[in-house]
Amino acid sequence: MRPCRFQSSGASPGLLEHLPDYTTGWQALEGGRFGDAVAPLTRAVDVAESYFPPTAARERVLCHWALGYCLWQDGRYVDAARRFEAGSAAARGGHGALVEGVPPGAASILAHAAASACFEVGNFEAARAQIKAADNCSNTACLAEAIAAVDGAPPQCPDGDDVVSLGRQMNVLTGTLLQGGDATEGSLSDAAMQERLANLTAEGGALAVGTSMEASAAEFMSLRSTAGQLIVLTGVGGREQARALLATALKDFEAIQTPGTDLKPWLFRTLATLGVLLDQREPVSAEGLFRAALDHMDVVDEATKAGPLQRALSHGRGRVWQAQVLLGYAAHLEQSRRAEQRASEAESLRLRAGSLCSLSPLQLRWSLLWLPPPRPPVVAELGF
Repeated sequence: MRPCRFQSSGASPGLLEHLPDYTTGWQALEGGRFGDAVAPLTRAVDVAESYFPPTAARERVLCHWALGYCLWQDGRYVDAARRFEAGSAAARGGHGALVEGVPPGAASILAHAAASACFEVGNFEAARAQIKAADNCSNTACLAEAIAAVDGAPPQCPDGDDVVSLGRQMNVLTGTLLQGGDATEGSLSDAAMQERLANLTAEGGALAVGTSMEASAAEFMSLRSTAGQLIVLTGVGGREQARALLATALKDFEAIQTPGTDLKPWLFRTLATLGVLLDQREPVSAEGLFRAALDHMDVVDEATKAGPLQRALSHGRGRVWQAQVLLGYAAHLEQSRRAEQRASEAESLRLRAGSLCSLSPLQLRWSLLWLPPPRPPVVAELGF
């Protein structure tokens, strides 16, 4: 989740210098106009696949990588997954062996991106296949462990003090503490994990582990929000710990100048979790938090009545996250002092949640698991 840094588009690498569509698409990508980049990059991919010689594998990989990343930021996660898979295949060749000239690191980045996108939309088998194609590193382990946690079989807590290692520890806690029970509440299952979660934070919303690591505001925000949500779901760790984590996560989000599509759900998820935490203790504040969460969840582009966030939320984990917000707000209304007068409103929220998905313990675990997002394309990674 580090800030995107793209290599200058002044000179297109290799054979791509002959493709004006690639240059146009790359410039749009650099400018953050991801939707505008999709059409020219799609044409560039078609040309590279149809007409470039076998020796131009790096150019094909870069085209798929750039297009996949733009689709991801445009909220088209299913299409992004397919494009990242195509890039991973272009790097590996028909028999799975690395194509000559493609750096192993770049091939793994594409495999990680494909696995992350497949995981996001719930295609776990495809994600497993991509994990097998990646090298043995912390990101690969994080992806494999996340799928194990979805299945309710998380591994032992890993060591490490970097961002991904901390995310892996969060995932082990999620998979262990949410192994069963009601789909809207956590079920405690391991005393050692309960203690680990309770000791996860220091005062003021700081993480008690990973305090010396280098991380962006987006990375800290996502990790703090995950920890806060897990504490609220399980009741382990205490209200004040959860409140401090979630409030600090909101401050982290404010520090992000241009949050990408994949970061925006963290805002409404954090707001809604704070609403659940305050609920009847501070009902006025809770009501405001739920309303703010809905406002951020339902925001649309005024011109098209749609947008990248709405596309992203239309499938995969996005549907689960929306249902959780709606059910949390409905439960709040049903327990409020005006529950009778607001019964129809609560029922409407529950009906809307039911149209999105039927929450299960598996989906609860899936909704909370932390993954590093697909990395933006970097020309130098491919050795140009």
